[in-house]
Amino acid sequence: MRIFTQIIFLLAVLLAGAFDADAQRAAQGRRGGNVGLLRQLDLSPDQIKQIREINREIAPRRIEARQRLQAANRVLDASIYSDALDEAQVAVNLKNFQNAQAALSAINFETELNIRKILTPVQLARFREMRQQFNERRQGGQRVRGARRSNSVQPRQPATRPQP
Repeated sequence: MRIFTQIIFLLAVLLAGAFDADAQRAAQGRRGGNVGLLRQLDLSPDQIKQIREINREIAPRRIEARQRLQAANRVLDASIYSDALDEAQVAVNLKNFQNAQAALSAINFETELNIRKILTPVQLARFREMRQQFNERRQGGQRVRGARRSNSVQPRQPATRPQP
């Protein structure tokens, strides 16, 4: 479930940035790296405007929620690794971290939902395809990284000592 949440968040952030940056480049007659995303979805200028507005409205809340999550993570980490372990305080800090994480997830899902409402059925189908392709590429990358890690970690050979 956590990976799914991260994927949704990543897609929302990528789409948000891509829509805004690509719309600006398109308005200036320039091409950018994410223009393909806009072309693939074939968004109308009105849809791009709506998505930019969603991102503008939600951005301050997202920034605040991300900062709160990072701060809660630091506090939790410090309490876990402090010299004097206080399990009750760790539990409180864990709950604060979980609440901050839930708040950020809610904002990300709200963004995704609002963007989804703007897409036509054809655009939504294409977006699903793009998300599936992203997931497949991501999983492929994880397999490659995992293989590299397992190949790079060699078992330690016992030290040989000269015999007297």
